[in-house]
Amino acid sequence: MTQNLYILPNHAPDLDAIALDGGSAGGHLSMMLGYSDDPALEGDSGHKGVSSGVSAVVDIYGVYDMTTQVAKDSETVSNFLQGKSFDEAPELYRQSSPRFHLDKNDPPTLILHGTIDETVKVSQSDALAAHLKRLNVPH
Repeated sequence: MTQNLYILPNHAPDLDAIALDGGSAGGHLSMMLGYSDDPALEGDSGHKGVSSGVSAVVDIYGVYDMTTQVAKDSETVSNFLQGKSFDEAPELYRQSSPRFHLDKNDPPTLILHGTIDETVKVSQSDALAAHLKRLNVPH
């Protein structure tokens, strides 16, 4: 799992222009942070009252939808979601899916995904791109 914040040498960070990137689980987390405005997902640490919104998301083969049949059947996904199956916790699967947080106000997104990825199917990124296109979010 990777997530990176890059600050150029000799430059103060522009906290109004933060981009997130991540591969696999990091891509999923980057999308969740970039797309979700659900207060329940903010947690109780950090800086209260300061937005965790970002200016851009780079998704590198991240899972966009945890409610697909492939995700429902995945032991890795169920382990990630507290060991619960989709039948036991369908709302948790939805809440953990960037798909259900995406709206027209979300940041531009760069999607990178290999077509022979056997862990996360390229259809996840294809569905993300189609959703972003429908919402007119640059991608």
